[in-house]
Amino acid sequence: IKNHRLDMDLVLKKFVEYFSEICVDKDETFIEKFGRKFFLVYLKPIINGTGNYYIEAQTRDERRTDVIVDYLGEQFTIELKIWHGNEYNERGERQLVDYLEYFHQDKGYMLSFNFNQKKEIGVKEVRVGTKTIVEAVRYPVRLTYAGRLDKDSDGLIILTNDGELIQRMMRGANRHEKEYVVKVDRECTEDFLVKMSQGVYLKELNETTRPCAVEYIGKYTFRITLTQGLNRQIRRMCGHFGYKVKSLTRVRVMNIELAGLKSGTYREVRGDELAKLYRMCGMSEKR
Repeated sequence: IKNHRLDMDLVLKKFVEYFSEICVDKDETFIEKFGRKFFLVYLKPIINGTGNYYIEAQTRDERRTDVIVDYLGEQFTIELKIWHGNEYNERGERQLVDYLEYFHQDKGYMLSFNFNQKKEIGVKEVRVGTKTIVEAVRYPVRLTYAGRLDKDSDGLIILTNDGELIQRMMRGANRHEKEYVVKVDRECTEDFLVKMSQGVYLKELNETTRPCAVEYIGKYTFRITLTQGLNRQIRRMCGHFGYKVKSLTRVRVMNIELAGLKSGTYREVRGDELAKLYRMCGMSEKR
C-alpha cells in the first residue's frame, strides 16, 4: 500500500518472487482454481479488510473474469491462467482486453502458472491495442498440510512442501504436541478435567487416548494438549462425559503458535523458529 493506494504491480512482483523459489514438475491435478486460492491467500492480508475481492465476477452478458479487486473504490481486473504456450497466452490477453473495455479500465493484470522450468519468470508490461497488461509468470509450489482440522474446527494449520518434515511431524510415535482451546456447553468441573487428562476409552474407535495436559481457562473453556491425532478426538472425549464441543481452536503445533494470526491469513515460519521445528523432528533445516 502506497499513499493509501494498492500497488497491484508490486503485489504481483512480490507474489512471483516469493512463490517462485521452488520449482516442481507439472502436476496434472494443479488447475487454475488452485492458483487463484494461492494468490488470494497472499492478497488478503495486504488489503486487510480495507479492500474486497470478487471471484469469477459475472458481467451482465454472463462473461466471467477470474478476480476483481476493489481497494478504496479503485478496481483491478486480474486473469489467472495455466501457461499453455504463447498462442494460449495471446488469447488470454485478448480476453482480458475485452474485460477492460467492458469495465472501462485502461490497465489489467494476468498471472500465469508455469510448469516449464526453462521459462523466464518475472513481471513485464505489454501493450495490447490501447490497453496495458501487466503479466506475471510463476512456478506453482506443491504445498501439503501437516495435520488436518475437521470442518467444525479452526486455528493453526501448517503448510509445507517438505514431505519428510510432514511425516515426522505427524508420526504418532513421536508424540509431538498439538494444543487446543475448547469451549463446551456445560461447566468445566474439576472431575471432568481430571478424567479428560487421564485418558478416555473411546468405544467407537476401540482405543484409549493417551494421558494429556488439561488446563482450566474459564467456566466453559479449557486448554488441552494432545500427543496423538485420533479422528475427532477431542469431540469424542468430551462426548464420553456428556459434553458437547461448541468451539475448538488449535493454537499450537509443536513450537509453532497461532498467536494473533487472524482467520484466513498466514505468516512464514523462518529463522530460529523454523530451525527449532526441524530439530524437534530430528532433521536439519533444508536450504
